[in-house]
Amino acid sequence: MLRNNITEYGLIAKIFHWATFLFLIIQIPFGFYISDLEFSVERINYENYHNIGGIIIFYVVLARLIWKFLNPLMFISVYTFVFSTLYSSGIRGYIISVGILVFSGISSTINSSTTWVQPKLLNFVAPSYKLKILFTSKVYFNFVPIFYLLPVMIIVQRVFFNQDFKFTLQESLIIFVNTLILVFLTMIYSYLVAIPISILSKNLTDLKDLTSHFLRVVLYLSPILWTAKTDIVIVNILLQILNPFYFIFEALNFVIYRNYDFSYIALISPTIISILIYMFFIKNDQYVNKVKSLVYLNA
Repeated sequence: MLRNNITEYGLIAKIFHWATFLFLIIQIPFGFYISDLEFSVERINYENYHNIGGIIIFYVVLARLIWKFLNPLMFISVYTFVFSTLYSSGIRGYIISVGILVFSGISSTINSSTTWVQPKLLNFVAPSYKLKILFTSKVYFNFVPIFYLLPVMIIVQRVFFNQDFKFTLQESLIIFVNTLILVFLTMIYSYLVAIPISILSKNLTDLKDLTSHFLRVVLYLSPILWTAKTDIVIVNILLQILNPFYFIFEALNFVIYRNYDFSYIALISPTIISILIYMFFIKNDQYVNKVKSLVYLNA
Protein backbone atom coordinates (compact mmCIF):
# COMPACT_ATOMS: atom_id res chain seq x y z
CA MET A 1 0.00 0.00 0.00
CA LEU A 2 1.60 3.26 -1.14
CA ARG A 3 -0.61 5.80 0.67
CA ASN A 4 -1.13 6.28 4.39
CA ASN A 5 -4.40 5.23 5.97
CA ILE A 6 -6.01 5.64 9.40
CA THR A 7 -4.09 2.79 11.05
CA GLU A 8 -0.64 2.82 9.43
CA TYR A 9 1.80 4.65 7.18
CA GLY A 10 2.10 3.66 3.54
CA LEU A 11 5.21 2.35 1.76
CA ILE A 12 6.37 5.76 0.52
CA ALA A 13 6.14 7.35 3.99
CA LYS A 14 8.10 4.40 5.44
CA ILE A 15 10.81 4.80 2.77
CA PHE A 16 11.15 8.50 3.62
CA HIS A 17 11.30 7.65 7.34
CA TRP A 18 13.99 4.99 7.06
CA ALA A 19 16.01 6.98 4.52
CA THR A 20 16.14 9.87 7.01
CA PHE A 21 17.10 7.45 9.79
CA LEU A 22 19.92 5.84 7.77
CA PHE A 23 21.37 9.18 6.69
CA LEU A 24 21.37 10.40 10.31
CA ILE A 25 23.03 7.18 11.51
CA ILE A 26 25.82 7.85 9.02
CA GLN A 27 26.00 11.63 9.50
CA ILE A 28 26.34 11.74 13.29
CA PRO A 29 29.42 9.49 13.74
CA PHE A 30 30.88 10.87 10.52
CA GLY A 31 30.63 14.37 12.01
CA PHE A 32 32.49 13.27 15.18
CA TYR A 33 35.13 11.62 13.05
CA ILE A 34 35.69 14.82 11.02
CA SER A 35 35.96 16.96 14.16
CA ASP A 36 38.89 14.84 15.38
CA LEU A 37 40.87 15.28 12.14
CA GLU A 38 43.65 17.79 11.74
CA PHE A 39 43.00 20.65 9.33
CA SER A 40 43.89 19.38 5.84
CA VAL A 41 42.62 19.01 2.31
CA GLU A 42 41.27 15.60 3.28
CA ARG A 43 39.24 17.12 6.16
CA ILE A 44 37.81 19.82 3.85
CA ASN A 45 36.72 17.12 1.40
CA TYR A 46 35.07 15.13 4.20
CA GLU A 47 33.31 18.27 5.42
CA ASN A 48 31.95 18.84 1.92
CA TYR A 49 30.62 15.26 1.90
CA HIS A 50 29.10 15.87 5.33
CA ASN A 51 27.41 19.06 4.08
CA ILE A 52 26.03 17.24 1.06
CA GLY A 53 24.64 14.57 3.39
CA GLY A 54 22.94 17.26 5.48
CA ILE A 55 21.37 18.81 2.37
CA ILE A 56 20.11 15.37 1.28
CA ILE A 57 18.51 14.86 4.72
CA PHE A 58 16.85 18.27 4.44
CA TYR A 59 15.30 17.44 1.06
CA VAL A 60 14.21 13.96 2.18
CA VAL A 61 12.43 15.50 5.21
CA LEU A 62 10.92 18.17 2.95
CA ALA A 63 9.70 15.48 0.52
CA ARG A 64 8.25 13.56 3.46
CA LEU A 65 6.28 16.62 4.60
CA ILE A 66 5.03 17.27 1.07
CA TRP A 67 3.91 13.65 0.80
CA LYS A 68 2.11 13.95 4.14
CA PHE A 69 0.08 16.87 2.76
CA LEU A 70 -0.45 15.26 -0.63
CA ASN A 71 -2.11 12.18 0.89
CA PRO A 72 -5.45 13.84 1.74
CA LEU A 73 -5.20 15.99 -1.39
CA MET A 74 -5.03 12.82 -3.51
CA PHE A 75 -7.93 11.44 -1.46
CA ILE A 76 -10.21 14.38 -2.21
CA SER A 77 -9.02 14.60 -5.84
CA VAL A 78 -10.21 11.04 -6.50
CA TYR A 79 -13.62 11.69 -4.95
CA THR A 80 -13.96 14.98 -6.79
CA PHE A 81 -13.20 13.33 -10.13
CA VAL A 82 -15.65 10.48 -9.46
CA PHE A 83 -18.52 12.60 -8.21
CA SER A 84 -18.04 15.39 -10.74
CA THR A 85 -18.42 12.69 -13.39
CA LEU A 86 -21.44 11.03 -11.79
CA TYR A 87 -23.10 14.31 -10.83
CA SER A 88 -22.02 16.70 -13.57
CA SER A 89 -25.02 18.95 -12.86
CA GLY A 90 -23.58 19.74 -9.44
CA ILE A 91 -26.75 18.90 -7.52
CA ARG A 92 -25.11 16.25 -5.31
CA GLY A 93 -21.48 16.08 -6.41
CA TYR A 94 -20.16 18.97 -4.34
CA ILE A 95 -22.01 18.07 -1.14
CA ILE A 96 -20.73 14.49 -1.43
CA SER A 97 -17.12 15.62 -1.92
CA VAL A 98 -17.18 18.05 1.03
CA GLY A 99 -19.24 15.66 3.17
CA ILE A 100 -16.78 12.79 2.74
CA LEU A 101 -13.92 15.18 3.49
CA VAL A 102 -15.56 16.21 6.78
CA PHE A 103 -16.47 12.60 7.57
CA SER A 104 -12.81 11.59 7.15
CA GLY A 105 -11.93 13.79 10.14
CA ILE A 106 -14.70 12.28 12.25
CA SER A 107 -13.83 8.73 11.21
CA SER A 108 -10.09 9.17 11.83
CA THR A 109 -10.71 10.67 15.27
CA ILE A 110 -13.24 8.10 16.47
CA ASN A 111 -11.32 5.11 15.09
CA SER A 112 -7.98 6.25 16.50
CA SER A 113 -9.52 7.03 19.92
CA THR A 114 -9.75 3.28 20.63
CA THR A 115 -5.94 3.28 20.98
CA TRP A 116 -5.48 6.53 22.92
CA VAL A 117 -5.26 4.98 26.39
CA GLN A 118 -1.87 3.28 26.56
CA PRO A 119 0.68 2.64 29.35
CA LYS A 120 2.92 5.34 27.83
CA LEU A 121 0.35 7.90 29.04
CA LEU A 122 1.97 7.66 32.48
CA ASN A 123 3.96 10.75 31.53
CA PHE A 124 0.77 12.70 30.74
CA VAL A 125 -1.70 11.87 33.50
CA ALA A 126 -0.24 14.39 35.94
CA PRO A 127 -0.87 17.26 35.90
CA SER A 128 -4.23 16.73 34.18
CA TYR A 129 -3.80 19.52 31.62
CA LYS A 130 -1.12 17.46 29.86
CA LEU A 131 -3.63 14.73 29.10
CA LYS A 132 -6.17 17.27 27.87
CA ILE A 133 -3.60 18.83 25.55
CA LEU A 134 -2.55 15.40 24.28
CA PHE A 135 -6.11 14.29 23.47
CA THR A 136 -6.91 17.67 21.90
CA SER A 137 -3.81 17.44 19.69
CA LYS A 138 -4.83 13.96 18.51
CA VAL A 139 -8.20 15.32 17.37
CA TYR A 140 -6.63 18.42 15.84
CA PHE A 141 -4.16 16.45 13.71
CA ASN A 142 -6.99 14.31 12.33
CA PHE A 143 -8.79 17.47 11.20
CA VAL A 144 -5.78 19.47 9.93
CA PRO A 145 -6.07 18.17 6.33
CA ILE A 146 -9.69 19.36 6.21
CA PHE A 147 -8.75 22.91 7.13
CA TYR A 148 -6.13 23.25 4.40
CA LEU A 149 -8.23 21.41 1.80
CA LEU A 150 -11.35 23.55 2.27
CA PRO A 151 -9.89 26.42 0.18
CA VAL A 152 -9.11 23.83 -2.50
CA MET A 153 -12.76 22.78 -2.39
CA ILE A 154 -13.80 26.35 -3.24
CA ILE A 155 -11.84 26.04 -6.50
CA VAL A 156 -13.29 22.57 -7.03
CA GLN A 157 -16.82 23.88 -6.55
CA ARG A 158 -16.36 26.69 -9.04
CA VAL A 159 -14.62 24.56 -11.66
CA PHE A 160 -16.51 21.25 -11.44
CA PHE A 161 -19.82 21.82 -9.65
CA ASN A 162 -21.08 25.29 -10.51
CA GLN A 163 -23.26 24.37 -13.49
CA ASP A 164 -26.50 24.31 -11.49
CA PHE A 165 -25.40 26.13 -8.33
CA LYS A 166 -24.40 29.32 -10.17
CA PHE A 167 -22.73 30.65 -7.02
CA THR A 168 -21.08 34.03 -7.15
CA LEU A 169 -17.57 34.33 -5.75
CA GLN A 170 -18.98 36.03 -2.66
CA GLU A 171 -21.41 33.15 -2.06
CA SER A 172 -18.57 30.66 -2.45
CA LEU A 173 -16.50 32.52 0.15
CA ILE A 174 -19.47 32.63 2.55
CA ILE A 175 -19.88 28.86 2.11
CA PHE A 176 -16.16 28.45 2.84
CA VAL A 177 -16.34 30.48 6.08
CA ASN A 178 -19.51 28.72 7.29
CA THR A 179 -18.05 25.31 6.45
CA LEU A 180 -14.89 26.24 8.35
CA ILE A 181 -16.99 27.08 11.43
CA LEU A 182 -18.93 23.83 11.05
CA VAL A 183 -15.70 21.80 10.85
CA PHE A 184 -14.41 23.49 14.00
CA LEU A 185 -17.65 22.60 15.86
CA THR A 186 -17.44 19.07 14.44
CA MET A 187 -13.92 18.79 15.82
CA ILE A 188 -15.19 19.71 19.32
CA TYR A 189 -18.06 17.22 19.09
CA SER A 190 -15.70 14.48 17.84
CA TYR A 191 -13.45 15.18 20.83
CA LEU A 192 -16.40 14.71 23.19
CA VAL A 193 -17.47 11.45 21.57
CA ALA A 194 -13.91 10.13 21.41
CA ILE A 195 -13.33 10.46 25.18
CA PRO A 196 -15.77 7.75 26.36
CA ILE A 197 -14.82 5.51 23.43
CA SER A 198 -11.12 5.77 24.34
CA ILE A 199 -11.90 4.69 27.92
CA LEU A 200 -14.51 2.02 27.19
CA SER A 201 -12.30 0.40 24.53
CA LYS A 202 -9.89 -0.73 27.27
CA ASN A 203 -12.62 -2.87 28.84
CA LEU A 204 -14.56 -3.82 25.70
CA THR A 205 -12.07 -5.54 23.42
CA ASP A 206 -14.47 -5.68 20.46
CA LEU A 207 -15.27 -1.97 20.58
CA LYS A 208 -12.57 -1.11 18.03
CA ASP A 209 -14.13 -3.34 15.37
CA LEU A 210 -17.65 -2.30 16.32
CA THR A 211 -16.68 1.38 16.03
CA SER A 212 -15.41 1.04 12.46
CA HIS A 213 -18.56 -0.87 11.42
CA PHE A 214 -20.77 1.69 13.14
CA LEU A 215 -19.07 4.55 11.30
CA ARG A 216 -19.73 2.87 7.95
CA VAL A 217 -23.42 2.67 8.82
CA VAL A 218 -23.35 6.32 9.94
CA LEU A 219 -21.83 7.36 6.60
CA TYR A 220 -24.59 5.64 4.65
CA LEU A 221 -27.39 6.91 6.90
CA SER A 222 -26.21 10.54 6.80
CA PRO A 223 -27.32 13.08 4.17
CA ILE A 224 -24.01 12.82 2.26
CA LEU A 225 -24.20 10.09 -0.38
CA TRP A 226 -27.95 10.60 -0.66
CA THR A 227 -30.52 12.85 0.97
CA ALA A 228 -31.21 10.20 3.67
CA LYS A 229 -34.93 11.05 3.63
CA THR A 230 -37.89 8.89 2.63
CA ASP A 231 -41.62 9.43 2.12
CA ILE A 232 -42.30 7.89 5.54
CA VAL A 233 -42.17 10.54 8.26
CA ILE A 234 -41.46 8.17 11.15
CA VAL A 235 -38.49 6.65 9.28
CA ASN A 236 -37.04 10.11 8.65
CA ILE A 237 -37.38 10.99 12.33
CA LEU A 238 -35.69 7.75 13.42
CA LEU A 239 -32.84 8.30 10.94
CA GLN A 240 -32.19 11.74 12.39
CA ILE A 241 -32.53 10.78 16.06
CA LEU A 242 -30.56 7.51 16.03
CA ASN A 243 -27.62 8.86 14.01
CA PRO A 244 -25.43 10.98 16.33
CA PHE A 245 -23.62 12.57 13.38
CA TYR A 246 -26.65 13.26 11.18
CA PHE A 247 -26.92 16.88 12.31
CA ILE A 248 -23.40 17.70 11.05
CA PHE A 249 -24.22 16.78 7.47
CA GLU A 250 -27.69 18.24 7.76
CA ALA A 251 -25.95 21.51 8.69
CA LEU A 252 -23.52 21.06 5.78
CA ASN A 253 -26.44 20.76 3.36
CA PHE A 254 -27.93 23.87 4.94
CA VAL A 255 -24.64 25.77 4.48
CA ILE A 256 -24.24 24.80 0.82
CA TYR A 257 -27.81 24.81 -0.49
CA ARG A 258 -29.64 28.14 -0.68
CA ASN A 259 -33.08 26.93 0.42
CA TYR A 260 -32.36 23.80 2.43
CA ASP A 261 -34.86 23.03 5.18
CA PHE A 262 -32.74 22.18 8.23
CA SER A 263 -34.33 19.59 10.53
CA TYR A 264 -33.90 20.51 14.19
CA ILE A 265 -34.90 16.98 15.18
CA ALA A 266 -31.36 15.98 14.20
CA LEU A 267 -30.07 17.97 17.19
CA ILE A 268 -31.83 15.72 19.75
CA SER A 269 -29.30 12.88 19.66
CA PRO A 270 -26.08 14.97 19.84
CA THR A 271 -27.58 17.14 22.59
CA ILE A 272 -28.39 14.11 24.77
CA ILE A 273 -24.99 12.53 24.04
CA SER A 274 -23.12 15.76 24.86
CA ILE A 275 -24.99 16.17 28.16
CA LEU A 276 -24.30 12.56 29.20
CA ILE A 277 -20.61 12.81 28.28
CA TYR A 278 -20.31 16.04 30.24
CA MET A 279 -22.01 14.55 33.32
CA PHE A 280 -20.10 11.26 33.39
CA PHE A 281 -16.75 12.13 31.82
CA ILE A 282 -15.99 15.86 31.48
CA LYS A 283 -17.42 17.30 34.72
CA ASN A 284 -14.77 17.57 37.45
CA ASP A 285 -12.22 15.96 35.10
CA GLN A 286 -13.76 12.52 35.65
CA TYR A 287 -12.31 11.19 32.39
CA VAL A 288 -8.80 12.19 33.49
CA ASN A 289 -9.19 10.12 36.66
CA LYS A 290 -10.61 7.20 34.64
CA VAL A 291 -7.64 7.33 32.26
CA LYS A 292 -5.24 7.48 35.23
CA SER A 293 -6.73 4.35 36.80
CA LEU A 294 -6.59 2.48 33.48
CA VAL A 295 -3.01 3.53 32.79
CA TYR A 296 -1.78 2.56 36.27
CA LEU A 297 -3.70 -0.72 36.07
CA ASN A 298 -2.06 -1.68 32.76
CA ALA A 299 1.39 -0.27 33.53
